[in-house]
Amino acid sequence: FTVTRPDGTTFELTTGADGTVTSAALPVGTYKVKERVAPQGYELNNDEYTLQVTATDGVVQTIKDNPIKIDVTTKKKWIGPEGSSVTIHLYADNVDTGKTVVLNSANNWFDTFSDLRKYQPGTTTEINYTVLEDTVLNYDSVVTGNMTTGYTITNTNTETRSVDVEKKWVGQPVSSITVKLLADGSIKDTITITSADNWRHTFVNLPKYDTNDGHEIVYTVDEESIAGYTTSITGDAQTGFTITNSKNTPKTSDHFHPMIYAGLMGISLSIIIIVMMKKKTVER
Repeated sequence: FTVTRPDGTTFELTTGADGTVTSAALPVGTYKVKERVAPQGYELNNDEYTLQVTATDGVVQTIKDNPIKIDVTTKKKWIGPEGSSVTIHLYADNVDTGKTVVLNSANNWFDTFSDLRKYQPGTTTEINYTVLEDTVLNYDSVVTGNMTTGYTITNTNTETRSVDVEKKWVGQPVSSITVKLLADGSIKDTITITSADNWRHTFVNLPKYDTNDGHEIVYTVDEESIAGYTTSITGDAQTGFTITNSKNTPKTSDHFHPMIYAGLMGISLSIIIIVMMKKKTVER
């Protein structure tokens, strides 16, 4: 502290570890006291205090310094459907402070822990603040960021689903078929189905939501073409897919037998010849 005497001259006072200091006996008069250097971890108090020293009494002046404070922000990011709310806990040097915030759509999944001491008391050692959320069912939680830039807690949906596929035949079946599972139009898996499988298969442990943007994945199936068969696919991922293969049957008009054609032509010529021969006989 800088102390200004009644005549304008100054002297310094420095507090001890307990935060107090006592000056030597001072002549009667009006003194001014102002903090010059704040204790470690505290903000400087810029107020100037006036003290009146009398002949009978000393004077006591309490000067209060406020700890340096910081704010720590936290926000929530969802990959998959949003939950209703999440509770975030604040930790100081890995110890739960008991402070919490609740993030939800009403606060745009963002909130701030305010008025936090930056340093451990009496030191320049920064307190390390971290955050942790209560577990959210069907979600994995990852915390990124720091107490300076703020924390982001990303929740990724972990739900899975199954997709059933059944093969039906119209006509004689072949020995096996190859079925492709597509996720949003891209091949994710390929399997072979035979009569030993009862012409059925279930794709299991499929992620329900995309891990990049959280949209629900659209699953479809396709079959490698089989010569001589027409394929139709019905159903969906929710109810299951049915792949029907129908044996192609040749059209009657499409058949051509050269011997039959030649025979018909021969009969026609014979009739013409007979008619012509009869005609010539009459003329004689």
